[in-house]
Amino acid sequence: MNEFLDSINDESNSNILIVCHGFFMNTLQKELKSRGVNGQNIKRPKNGTLYLYEK
Repeated sequence: MNEFLDSINDESNSNILIVCHGFFMNTLQKELKSRGVNGQNIKRPKNGTLYLYEK
């Protein structure tokens, strides 16, 4: 997870779309929040729904 987020952090001036499994998304949002990224707190992600997180 950390390696993945570090690698996309280099693209900080671009919009990035991440498509993932619900379990991974829960872990991802926790790590994003710990890195100071703002977004919804999602307990049960829904299929095909776009969730926006911003620096």
